Amino acid sequence: RIVDGDGRAALHTRVRGLINPAYEELGPEPRPGDSDRDRALRGVLFEALGVLGGNIDVQSRAHVILDIGALEPDPALVAASVNIVAATGTSSDFDEFIRRMKNAPTPQEELRYLGALADFPDPDLIARLVRMTLTDEVRSQNAPLLLRRALSNRDAGEIAWFFVSSEWEAITTRLP
Repeated sequence: RIVDGDGRAALHTRVRGLINPAYEELGPEPRPGDSDRDRALRGVLFEALGVLGGNIDVQSRAHVILDIGALEPDPALVAASVNIVAATGTSSDFDEFIRRMKNAPTPQEELRYLGALADFPDPDLIARLVRMTLTDEVRSQNAPLLLRRALSNRDAGEIAWFFVSSEWEAITTRLP
C-alpha cells in the first residue's frame, strides 16, 4: 500500500521471487490427488503472483480462467482470478463484473463479484461504485462492507472517503 515507483517494482520482483518456487512446485493446474489444502494454496499463490507480484502472465491467465466459466475450472483459481482481474481491471471488466453480479447463479458468486468491484484501481470506477451503494443496485446490508472495502482501495480509497464524508447523512439514513 505504501510503496510506489521503483520501490513498488522492487516489491513485485521480491514477491515473485518468494512465491514462484512454491507455485511452480504445486503446478498451475489441479492434479489428481491434490488435497483441498493444495488447491486452496494454489489459489492463494496465484492471486499473490497476480496482485502483489504484478505477474503479467498470471494476470492474463486470470482473464482466461474467467472467460472459460463453462468448463468449470478450479474454484480456488476462479476466486483468485476474480481478485486479480479486479486489481488490474478496466472499465469493461468493471461492467462485466456488474453483469456477472446481477446474473450470478448463487448468492456467494453475487457477493464475490460485488466485493471485487471495490478493488478496481480506477478512481472513476470507484466513484461509480460508491454511488451505487445509495441505490437499489446494492442491497443495504451489503453496502457498508462494500464501502469499507472501497475505503481500503490502494489507488482510489480517497474517492471512497470523500464520498462517505460528504454523503454521511444519506448513508446513515439508508443503511442499517
